[in-house]
Amino acid sequence: MGTRSVRLDEESENVLDVATKLSGSSISDVIKHGLQLVQKEINQNRNAIEFFDSFDIGEGGEALGDARDASQLIKQKLRNAKR
Repeated sequence: MGTRSVRLDEESENVLDVATKLSGSSISDVIKHGLQLVQKEINQNRNAIEFFDSFDIGEGGEALGDARDASQLIKQKLRNAKR
């Protein structure tokens, strides 16, 4: 059995608080149940892209390009910054 520390934003903290109060379950039990729900989603024959796309993490656009080209892209970005 492992012990984990997690940082929760205010919204997640509120959800956890409500879930524990309404269910009468401990924080650990609510989190374990949440993990079981995530596992069920993963097991629904969804690929990794579909699974992670289901999370609303907002707009991206910070990437310079593909990870496999990162070294070259960073060098190019640095050259352009010197101008």
